[in-house]
Amino acid sequence: MVSFIIKFALLIFIPSFFLTAFIRTQFFGKHKRKSSPKREYLFLILVAYLASLLFFLLVPNSVLMGQGIHLTGLETGPLLKVSGGHNFRPFKTIQSYLRHVSGLHLVTNLLGNILIFSPLGFLLPLLWKKMDQPLRLFRIFLVSSCLIEIAQSFIGRSSDIDDIILNVLGGLLGFCLYRFLAPLFSLKKFQR
Repeated sequence: MVSFIIKFALLIFIPSFFLTAFIRTQFFGKHKRKSSPKREYLFLILVAYLASLLFFLLVPNSVLMGQGIHLTGLETGPLLKVSGGHNFRPFKTIQSYLRHVSGLHLVTNLLGNILIFSPLGFLLPLLWKKMDQPLRLFRIFLVSSCLIEIAQSFIGRSSDIDDIILNVLGGLLGFCLYRFLAPLFSLKKFQR
C-alpha cells in the first residue's frame, strides 16, 4: 500500500509541479513578478498537492483493490454493513471503526481522512489573506469534501458523512497549525 501511494504520488506530484511552473511562467508572468520565489514554490506545492489529492480520492475501488488496498478495513463481519455504499448518519462509521478495526486500517481511514485536508488548512491562508478566516475556510473544506464524496459515489467508492466530518476537522487543524506558526516564522509575508 505504501509503495503504491509513494509511486503514484510522485508520478502525479512531480509532473503537476513542473507543469504548473511552466504555465505560471509562460501565461501568468505578470502575476509571478509580484511574488517572491518562496511564495511561488508554495503555490506550486499547493497545486501539485491538489492534483495528487484528487487522483487518490477519485481512483475507483477496483483499481485500489487490484493493488491490494482495501479501504473498507474488513471484507466481512460487522463493519461490512457500514463500509460499503453510503452512510448519511454522522459518526456511524467512526464508531464502527473504533469498535471493530485496529492497526493500519483504522489509521488509514480515520487519521488519513483528517490528514488529507490538513495541508489545505495550512497552505490556503499562507498564500492568500482572504483565506485567513476560519469561517471561510470551513465553508471551503465542507463544500470540497462534499463534492469529493458525491464524485466518489459515481465511481464505485463509498460516500460517508464521517469522511466529510474528518476532512473538515483536518482542514481546521491545518489552519490552527498555520495560526500557531505564522507569528513564529513571519509566515504572513507570503500572503497576497
